[in-house]
Formats: sequence, C-alpha cells, structure tokens
Amino acid sequence: MMLLQTSIKPINPTMKLLAALIFIFGVVFINQLSLLILCIGVVLCCSLFLQVHINRIVKRLWIAFPFLLFMLLIVPFQIPGEPIFSVQLGFIQLTATHSGFSFGLILWLKSLNSIMILLLLTETTSLKELQKALHALHVPDLLLQTIAFTFRYFTIIHQEFLRIDRAQKSRGFRRGKSLMNTYTLKIIAQTIGHVFFRALDRSERIYWAMAARGYNRNHNFPETTAFSCKDCGIAIASLSFTCFMIWIDKGGRI
Repeated sequence: MMLLQTSIKPINPTMKLLAALIFIFGVVFINQLSLLILCIGVVLCCSLFLQVHINRIVKRLWIAFPFLLFMLLIVPFQIPGEPIFSVQLGFIQLTATHSGFSFGLILWLKSLNSIMILLLLTETTSLKELQKALHALHVPDLLLQTIAFTFRYFTIIHQEFLRIDRAQKSRGFRRGKSLMNTYTLKIIAQTIGHVFFRALDRSERIYWAMAARGYNRNHNFPETTAFSCKDCGIAIASLSFTCFMIWIDKGGRI
C-alpha cells in the first residue's frame, strides 16, 4: 500500500537507484560535520516529501545501529593525536584522542547517511523494480539471480523458524530467562540446526519445481521504460546537490 501511495512510484526505478548512488558517492567525499548533518536533514525531508514515515526508517535503522555504535567507540582509540582519556586493559593502555573522535564521528555520519538513503530507496522500490534497475545498469544476470535467491532463502529460513517455534510452544517449551540456561541453549542450538536443514531441503524442492517448469538460469527482464522529464530532473538535481556539497566541503574551490 505504501508503494501505491508514495509520490515516487511513477519515477523510473533506474533513475531512483542512480540518484541514491550519486548521493552516496558525494557523501563519501564530504568531511565537514555540518555538511554531513545537513545531508541527514535532506534525507529526512525527502522521506517526508515521499510520504514515507520517518518511524519506518528509524525502526529499520536500529538493525544497523549496534554496528555503527561499535565503530564510533573503536575508532577514537585508533587515531593518534591529543589525548582525551585513557583506558587500562591489563597490560594494554588505550588512549582516545580528539582527532580520533572527530574522524570516528565523520565516519559514523557518512555511514548513517548511506544507510538512510538506501532504506529510503528500498521503502519506495520493490525488489522486482530494483532487479530491473540493476539489469538496466548492465549488472550480470547471474548476480541478480543470486540476490533474488538469497532473499528467497532468507524468507524460507524465517518461515521454517516460525513453524518450529510454534511446534515447540505447542509442546510447552518456554525459553529460560537467560542464555546461560543450559537447557535453553541446547534447544536453541537444535532449533538452528533443524531450521537450516529443513530450509535447505525445501529450497531444493523449490529449485526442482522451477526446473520442471522450464527454468534454465536465464531470466528475461522486461524492457525499462524511457526516462521522463521528471526522471531527468531528479538525476540533475541529485547530481547538482552532490557537486555543490563537495564544492562547499573543499572550501568553495575544486
């Protein structure tokens, strides 16, 4: 329903993908904190304009947040400079520096910008449209089919896990309050093993069913529609904004 209501739906998916890649390319070359924060504001404004609720992006962003936080905590100890504080870990002394913290924050904001724009792209573009866009950019068909089967396999794993979880609950199994519970760990390990074995068996049956219906590793993607004036305008706006931000970051000169 969200895909039908959003105003970006008529836009060519190839152009949406190109605009997102241009934005990410520009963010990589920006090193000023104020400009990176401004880019986050631009992404949030785009989500409002495209009628994608910010909460949807924030909820999906929580998956990547632990990795971003880990990076922000580690980088300040890796860059030499003026020390802020030190942490003694046995025989090892770690020192956080001002330059390390600044570099870590810049790297964190760059990653945050890239993830947010990709989340916005996936919220407004279906997997089939993304495949068609990648095909239009001459990405090898083998890679596209690998991506499609990977998503399909994750779906199968999730479905099998839900089936096993329901079966366990129907037999009265309740997980312990802590992962240190030996019985809980044993059941979780058995569940993981059963899930992958059953998912593998089911995926093989799906493949042979596809082969019986004529699947021959060749996928004929539909022809992409011609770019409209709106599509070209979005590409030009994205490229202009990216070049302008890089120009400001370089001090107004290239």
